Amino acid sequence: MTASSPCFTAIEIFDRRPDGVRFSVKLTPKAASNMLDRVELDSDGAARLRVCVTVAPEKGKANKALIALLAKEFGLPKSTIHIQSGDTARLKTLHIDGDPDHLIDQLSRAMTRMSLVFDPPPTRKRTPMAQLIDGKAFAANLRRTIADQVAQLNRDHGITPGLAVVLVGNDPASEVYVRNKGRQTIEVGMQSFEHRLPQNTDEAQVLDLVARLNADPNVHGILVQLPLPEQIDSAHVLAAIDPKKDVDGFHVINAGLLATGGKGLVPCTPLGCMMMLHDHLGDLSGLDAVVVGRSNIVGKPLAHLLLAANCTVTIAHSRSRDLPDICRKADILVAAVGRPCMIKGDWIKPGATVIDVGINRIPAPEKGEGKSRLVGDVDFASAQKHAGAITPVPGGVGPMTIACLLANTLTATCRIHGLDPSDPDAR
Repeated sequence: MTASSPCFTAIEIFDRRPDGVRFSVKLTPKAASNMLDRVELDSDGAARLRVCVTVAPEKGKANKALIALLAKEFGLPKSTIHIQSGDTARLKTLHIDGDPDHLIDQLSRAMTRMSLVFDPPPTRKRTPMAQLIDGKAFAANLRRTIADQVAQLNRDHGITPGLAVVLVGNDPASEVYVRNKGRQTIEVGMQSFEHRLPQNTDEAQVLDLVARLNADPNVHGILVQLPLPEQIDSAHVLAAIDPKKDVDGFHVINAGLLATGGKGLVPCTPLGCMMMLHDHLGDLSGLDAVVVGRSNIVGKPLAHLLLAANCTVTIAHSRSRDLPDICRKADILVAAVGRPCMIKGDWIKPGATVIDVGINRIPAPEKGEGKSRLVGDVDFASAQKHAGAITPVPGGVGPMTIACLLANTLTATCRIHGLDPSDPDAR
């Protein structure tokens, strides 16, 4: 530090997490030299590092240079440093894996050695805005972790997870979703089996295919893309899937296991919501959680997961009385009701964490005639002035769904082969 600079410690810069530390960086690419320039505060008083690198940001070069520089200056392996959000932005959130106490001590020594200059916060005042929870970046990190685990499973046990997807008909949205699933399945090193059936396929044919997939040892996860044509009973088809291969988590046995605290496969969207909540908040014990929405796909299973995390949970819905007052009590507010911009900013407790599951397409005349845009169930513009953190739409919960489908496929594979999916050494 310079003589006139106040003392600034690593504890104030680095946020202690259960599995390491998290911190913010403002990156300057194409600088004169690679260096950790200084510590600065933003107008809300949050500390971040300013880092300069000589390379351009194209093709992730600046990000690679950033991680290499941090690893060198902090004396850490590059593999322990990850960009959690802001992958293509100058403002980034990073995470360092490891024991938080040991890391804080090591980082404190490094900060002292580098004698970084401290910039005081700007005097300009502005309305505090909620932190964005970047689901796209989180999902990318999760897929990288899954790819590493799939490679280890294959290396240690000769097992490659296989995911089978059944698509009946030619619904355009389903076509896109299935294509994305197949691509991401292959990218993490799993086998992808796509079964496309014509629109006029009858229920017996679909049930016969599901039975064959249940018996196929190369298939560890089965997903039947919904909606199905009207001549097919979706409930019959979903009930026919082997619960051990039900990676969507919709089978009544998996729903029952979740409700009673057992080990089943959890629906993907609620699983992704919980991952982001634990990452952002850490221990959820004692927090008041309100879930607006009661579907079997999101609302009910997410409520069970929050209960298992020792939250005090309220399930509300579009017909709940005094819904704004119910929402204002929430430390965690989840909107999964399927109504565009229903949750207003003044319904949100100051500092609450808001998870917006809704995906709604509304007209966007400002973009041109006949154009539309995606919005969530939360009025984002007003909500970000009240919430402490919020998931955007798009780019929040949505990207986590396929990533968690892959996570469930890995879990199913391990369980089918008698391995513990929570034990890296077992994989």
